[in-house]
Amino acid sequence: MLPNDIFADPGEIAADLSLLEQVLWCRAEVSRRLVGASQTRDEEMLDLLRIEAMYEFAEYFYLLRARGLVAAEQVAMLADAHNAHMVALSRDRGKMRRLGLRQERLLDA
Repeated sequence: MLPNDIFADPGEIAADLSLLEQVLWCRAEVSRRLVGASQTRDEEMLDLLRIEAMYEFAEYFYLLRARGLVAAEQVAMLADAHNAHMVALSRDRGKMRRLGLRQERLLDA
């Protein structure tokens, strides 16, 4: 058995599985709530609300609101700061390597 075997402790495995189950349940609940709150009943649109990317989209807007970023100007400032950070990071090859990022992936961000 390896000294850092993450599967060595059954109690830790049970805790990990419980956490993963809760995360999956929460993601499904977000999807249910998005569909439930939608003003449309168009099935194609509702199917789009169920895809993984919509979870990420909803999470992003939740985080904006939770941080008090509700005005267009605030969101624009955040986007500008993000873009400036990405440009600076793209010029730091060492940091990109440490973070496991490739230039193409960074430019997509």
